[in-house]
Amino acid sequence: MGFELRTLTNEADEAGTLALAAAKGARIASNPELDAVLQTNARNDFGDAWPCRSGTLVALKAPGVPFGETLERDGRVYEVPKKFQMKTNSMLVCNHPDFKFDPREKVFVPGKSVKCLPIPEKDGWYAPDSTFGIPNGIRTDSQKDRYLWRSNRDWFGLAVRRYGFFGDYGRRYVFLDVGPGGRFGVLESLAKGKLPKHVHEWETKCRVCGEVRGEA
Repeated sequence: MGFELRTLTNEADEAGTLALAAAKGARIASNPELDAVLQTNARNDFGDAWPCRSGTLVALKAPGVPFGETLERDGRVYEVPKKFQMKTNSMLVCNHPDFKFDPREKVFVPGKSVKCLPIPEKDGWYAPDSTFGIPNGIRTDSQKDRYLWRSNRDWFGLAVRRYGFFGDYGRRYVFLDVGPGGRFGVLESLAKGKLPKHVHEWETKCRVCGEVRGEA
């Protein structure tokens, strides 16, 4: 399976990642795109880029705490769209480049594609969301699904993926707790105008998209 990705950098913090992408006119590979690579041996082609910061921006509050007008963390601000204010046990998700970042004011403004999705209160194995690949579905305790590693406090940032963490299972972990100063690799997506491809994981049906084996 071929992937339309290439290494943008092997090491950058959050601000550096976004500045580099803007300077090069690059689209940062989304969480679903990184996930697809991690589930195949092609992950070895980008060995120096792991751990890798994705282009999937996620914002969440501590369990049971509603969103307000803004979310503040690590000297940065995330502006919450009015229609999502007062939502609890939810996360706001969108993919690069559909959000704005002001490097001077350190303010994030999500774009029109931002979605409000439920998020489990606790870490664990869950079926992944079909659009962004964030584990938030039925809790399965199956290591064939994805593991949610979330902050229990207010948090926002770019989801991080790893390989070789907790052995082979680390490639199925989605990290929603990493601070902006962490220096990670970044992959650029070359799939202009295309939706990310996922990898089928069959039992009787694909655990990612729900397609039943044998259906057209």
